[in-house]
Amino acid sequence: MLNGAHATIRGICMVDLNLTLAKTMQIKNMYHIPSIRKNLVSYLSCIKMAIKLCLILINLC
Repeated sequence: MLNGAHATIRGICMVDLNLTLAKTMQIKNMYHIPSIRKNLVSYLSCIKMAIKLCLILINLC
C-alpha cells in the first residue's frame, strides 16, 4: 500500500456489479482484503467496460 503497510489477501474472485439500465459489469481478478473497508474499483476496468458496452449498443442499432 501507499503508506508501506501490508494487508493479507483472503481470496481472488470474479464480481458482478449491478449498474443502471439493467446492465451488469463483471470484474475479474477482484481481490478480497478484509482489512480494507472501502471498495476500490479500477478506473481502467470501468473504461474498458464502457467501451464494450458502447460497441454492443452500436451493434444493436
